[in-house]
Amino acid sequence: MNNHQINKEILDRKFILKKRVKSFSILKMYFITGVKKILSMYHVFKFRLHHRQIYEDKKVRIVQVVPTLVKNDAIGNDVVLMSDSFDKMGLNNIIVFESMLSVERTNLVPRKAYLPSQYDILIYHMAIGDKKIHSLVKNVEVAKKIMIYHNITPPKYFVRDVRKYLATKLGYKQVKELAPYFDLALGDSEFNEEELKKFKYKNTGVLPLFLRSNDILTVADDIDTKIKYDDGKTNIIFVGRQVFNKKIEDVIKAFYVYYKKYNSNSRLILVGKEDDQSYSKFLNALVKDAKMEDAIFFEVNAPFKSLATIYHLADLFLCMSEHEGFCVPLIEAMLTKTPIVAYRSSAIPGTIKEGGIIFDEKDYNHVAKLMNDVLSNELFKEELIKKGLIRANDFSYDNVYKIYEDFAQKELVIK
Repeated sequence: MNNHQINKEILDRKFILKKRVKSFSILKMYFITGVKKILSMYHVFKFRLHHRQIYEDKKVRIVQVVPTLVKNDAIGNDVVLMSDSFDKMGLNNIIVFESMLSVERTNLVPRKAYLPSQYDILIYHMAIGDKKIHSLVKNVEVAKKIMIYHNITPPKYFVRDVRKYLATKLGYKQVKELAPYFDLALGDSEFNEEELKKFKYKNTGVLPLFLRSNDILTVADDIDTKIKYDDGKTNIIFVGRQVFNKKIEDVIKAFYVYYKKYNSNSRLILVGKEDDQSYSKFLNALVKDAKMEDAIFFEVNAPFKSLATIYHLADLFLCMSEHEGFCVPLIEAMLTKTPIVAYRSSAIPGTIKEGGIIFDEKDYNHVAKLMNDVLSNELFKEELIKKGLIRANDFSYDNVYKIYEDFAQKELVIK
């Protein structure tokens, strides 16, 4: 056998081996897909079997519906704590979801496994467009339908993110379309209730969020964060995702004036994950162009312990956001005795009320002066802190639970 024949035989064997590997990979893919489908069918069967007894007992059951259930985000916390409150009241309840991340509870039911009953009272948490959940809440036949509207960020803020732009645009279309199908629609802020009225919901009200903000007061300090920022400098903070509606560039510009004009022994700490890569690059470039890298810090993946420590070390919370449905960090700031200076927009004045300073125009010189007025006048600062604590107390678990007890007695019954 000559060299040419040997090389040809080697190549033929390699080709056959590659073909077999490829065939094995395809078979493996089909096998994994099949196993996933079987497991999915099993979970659907298990959940339906588990909840059939409630269905057959003809008892009132509270059914919270949410497109995506995520651990430790504002809506996820509200859903879970609401379920806990229903448990405490002795009310049968489940949570129906389309997708879920890191939440462990015994009453979680995937949408496909949900078995509706005419004795169900459905509570839909509306915050984004979702075709499958929309179809469910629109067409399902239950005793009563209640919407809790957490607000939808206007699509104009997501023109550079096609997926979010389409999801928010769909959300606005769906929330308007659902108006005739709901018996009651509740905003988690006065601002959100006003939007519901604009969407032609006839029976509206306000139901406050359940928050886990008190956890910030009990968690131990993160040592590395404390070493980094507890050095005598004035710490200005903002907490929120890096998305266009938060207007973090305005926070940076106002801080720049404060730093240059009033206090060079200060820093700005921006806490929040990068949700829009192009926007995050823009913010970093802005800091670099201003030559403020030594005074402005991004804490992109701050764990809860680090976030709590930053709140405790903060001297002032500066908010320039143009759209908020509620803004949980404002409550967290007030709770941790951090005075607030914030731009008057959307739900922000209703969330803060008397607990902070609200300004009407984005005049950076004026905002910097307000910041200095708070930080250079101890009596004024203490008065703001006192008012902030009073406002934050409105959202304590006990106070919100009492409101939910009244809500349950009035609305979570079938007449």
